[in-house]
Amino acid sequence: TSPNPYVKILGYEVQLESRVRRKGLGKFLIQILQLIANSIQMKKVMLTVFKHNHGAYQFFREALQFEIDDTSPSMSGCCGDDCTYEILSRRTKHAEALGHSHGGGGHCGGCCH
Repeated sequence: TSPNPYVKILGYEVQLESRVRRKGLGKFLIQILQLIANSIQMKKVMLTVFKHNHGAYQFFREALQFEIDDTSPSMSGCCGDDCTYEILSRRTKHAEALGHSHGGGGHCGGCCH
C-alpha cells in the first residue's frame, strides 16, 4: 500500500535549559524524530526556527544539516525580511532511497509533505 502523503508528525517545541545544552540531548531528540519519520515512510522532517535564535538556527543548519524549506517565507517570498522565522527541513533516509533528489531546492509539488 502507498503511505498517506499527508501524514505529519508535529513536535511542537524542543526547548532545553542552558545547563543541559551542548551535551547531545537536542541532537538525540531530533534524531529520534527522524527515525520515527523514516519508519513510517515520511519523506522529510520539518521544523520552524526563529531568526533571532542564532544558536538554534546554527544547530539545525550545521550540526543536523537541515535546509531552508521551499515553504519557508524567505523562499516563497510571501513576507520577506518581515518574517521572524524560517521553516527548515531534512529528507529522511526513506526519501533518499526512493530517489527524491530535491530537499531545500526546487519545488516538489507537494510530494514531500
